[in-house]
Amino acid sequence: MNSYLMKELAVMRVNSYLMKELAVMRVNSYLMKELAVMRVNLYLMKELAVMRVNSHLMKELAEQE
Repeated sequence: MNSYLMKELAVMRVNSYLMKELAVMRVNSYLMKELAVMRVNLYLMKELAVMRVNSHLMKELAEQE
């Protein structure tokens, strides 16, 4: 009986560990997505800055003519 209970306890410990690992993996997956979103936002911010500079340069050119 004791040996059976010891096995059950070991299985429960393993399950508990796996549940924790799974939770960590989910968090990591979420963080990876957030990071990707941040990279996209950063890229868009740069694009926007470039567009503003281009717009400014176009105005400068128009004024010179």
